[in-house]
Amino acid sequence: MLNSMTAYGKGESAYDNISIVVELKTVNNRYRDIVIKIPACYSSYESDIRKAVSSRISRGRVEVFFNIKLDSDKSEAVMSLNKPLVRAYLNLYKELSDEFGLTGSIDVNAVLKLKDVIITDDICHADCLADCLKDSFISALSAALDSLCLMKRSEGEAIADDFIWRLDKICKIIELISIRSKELPGYYQEKLRERVANILKGTVVVDESRLAQEVAVMADKSDITEEIVRLESHISQFSDSLRSDEAMGRRLDFLVQEMNREVNTIGSKAGDTEIAKHVLDLKCELEKIREQVQNIE
Repeated sequence: MLNSMTAYGKGESAYDNISIVVELKTVNNRYRDIVIKIPACYSSYESDIRKAVSSRISRGRVEVFFNIKLDSDKSEAVMSLNKPLVRAYLNLYKELSDEFGLTGSIDVNAVLKLKDVIITDDICHADCLADCLKDSFISALSAALDSLCLMKRSEGEAIADDFIWRLDKICKIIELISIRSKELPGYYQEKLRERVANILKGTVVVDESRLAQEVAVMADKSDITEEIVRLESHISQFSDSLRSDEAMGRRLDFLVQEMNREVNTIGSKAGDTEIAKHVLDLKCELEKIREQVQNIE
């Protein structure tokens, strides 16, 4: 069955007093693009995270968000002063005073507000590289992927139902075109006979054999049997692809392009207003399918 490229998933796990929440968001993309947003202290996990996501998602932009928190009921926040940084700030203040003759006192509150002066000993300073915590990361990610894939499949099934309905509508239009195309030789003959009769004004008897030859040439040039056969073949392949468990987005996109190509050829070769109307209806339906295909993995 088809999978949509647009979905959302969430998973959670815990280790001791640490809770891990993983959120996944996927959107359309021609290729697989994985963006991982994780605290720098856990960057060593990125390779395993990317591998786990790649094993479940073949196409689309995937954003992976990790939210890691300490349980406030089980732990106390520990704060310390970044002394080397404070010392550097003070040296810079002294240099400014000496160089430019600036005066004034340093306010403690102002120093505490400077970036990174206060260090919070959170989970990044715990045993964050322990194998058990890494397992918790992967566990939360796996749960999020399960949730994501379930939504992708559900959305894909809805899109597949829409495809089936539109393909059935397209087949009915093709049948009307096929019926009309069989009527064209007689239509051409009658129109050509009328034109010749108007030109000759009854002064010369119409050569029926010559007329038949001209009609045959016109019918051959406007024959769309080959295009209809190819179009029906593409539709059959498209329908078969809907039942595949593999990623079919690129294949479906190619088949829609080929169907559009055959429809355009039918419109240009037939040269008939009734067929032209049916061709317009076909192109409208194919455009709606093409838009939906862009969302298929």
